[in-house]
Amino acid sequence: RIKHDDIGRGALLQNPALAPLQKRLRERFSYLLIDEAQDTDPLQLEILLRLCLADGEASPSNTSGSPWSRFSLVSGKLFLVGDPFQSIYSFRGAFPQLIDLLSQQSAFKVFDLSGNKRSGPNILNFVNTVFEPSALKYQPMQAIFKREGPDEVCWHPAVAAPSGSERRRLEAQH
Repeated sequence: RIKHDDIGRGALLQNPALAPLQKRLRERFSYLLIDEAQDTDPLQLEILLRLCLADGEASPSNTSGSPWSRFSLVSGKLFLVGDPFQSIYSFRGAFPQLIDLLSQQSAFKVFDLSGNKRSGPNILNFVNTVFEPSALKYQPMQAIFKREGPDEVCWHPAVAAPSGSERRRLEAQH
């Protein structure tokens, strides 16, 4: 039985005819910044790692171990930004533990951001209490600045958008 990953791996990764394309893409991009990396699946990660291979390396340096431990990468080329606690795509194979596993490899360096400019201390204390006992490594967050006024969640009711004819009428006035 063929699965989605089998198609991608065969078509994109193990097809020797695509080696020149992979090489051109590696040369074209000096840096890769992947936001929301916690929603990356193993196949997507392998594609990204192949775009960061060291010069002269056309494929993983060895064939054992996890995809991220098999590659000799250009230092500083791949930047991942993500928070495993915000992963929402596990139903399609996202791998939120990715950042933690990559941090165990010598080629990767992790920077934890524990400062929060959006929420006040009361909200962050609640969030820290909920997430600290989890199985994943959690860095408690701290408010960067002291907020003026109450520390509460603000809610603004949604307003219905005007109909198409009303929008055209309003646009005509301007």
